[in-house]
Amino acid sequence: MEVSGECMALLLEAVRWAGITGGAFDLTIGPLVKLWQLELGKRSVPRPESIARCLDLVNYCDLQLDERRLSARLRKTGQLVDLGGIAKGCAGDQAAAVYRAHYIQSAFINLGGNVVVVGGQVAGSSWRVGVQHPRRRAGDCLGVIHGRDESLVTSGDYERYYRRGRTRYHHIIDPRTGDPSRSGLISVTVVHQLSMAADVLSTAVLVLGLDAGLELIRATAGAKAVLVTSDLEVYVTPGPIRSLPAGAGDGP
Repeated sequence: MEVSGECMALLLEAVRWAGITGGAFDLTIGPLVKLWQLELGKRSVPRPESIARCLDLVNYCDLQLDERRLSARLRKTGQLVDLGGIAKGCAGDQAAAVYRAHYIQSAFINLGGNVVVVGGQVAGSSWRVGVQHPRRRAGDCLGVIHGRDESLVTSGDYERYYRRGRTRYHHIIDPRTGDPSRSGLISVTVVHQLSMAADVLSTAVLVLGLDAGLELIRATAGAKAVLVTSDLEVYVTPGPIRSLPAGAGDGP
């Protein structure tokens, strides 16, 4: 199908990030997302054979992009692109660009889980953004991040989920297994100058787990992160992230 130039640019960036993350972020995860959304509504779990069928359709290398003709094609019938892990970040970057184009030097953009700050506060201090505690009620902060001209994006297993027995089924799907992520991380907040990068990284790191996630953050120029494990241990990468609980420190 034909796509706009703006859509092509987003698809190309999504494919690039899929490669960088080794498929932990995969824009062809659409069939799995659709399957689990249906089950979320019924509070049930998909059959293994249904997950297997969807997994066979997840491969970002199957997206064929023609920049000259502005066309996109998927190789297999039933494949589906889902840009949920990057589109909001793209929107955040564009919103900030609109403000800057109109010479606005202080702005706070909240897209729900995605925050973009332009400059600092009018009074001159940095913006202060609370990080939701993943196991307490909404509004209870794990800590506060101070930022200027940055984006802060949080991914966690606590926003959209249901329980069956002692198992929590949440909306962040691991494109490699077809199941909700079980990496040992329950919340990841990424800080980056680009909201699109922070958006992708927060999801990918949650899927990858502590060690591989920290490695990805350290390999990405300008990225900083706060990672929370299922044991409520907090890991903070070096950088201007302050006001977090005592004992929070660098990862191993």
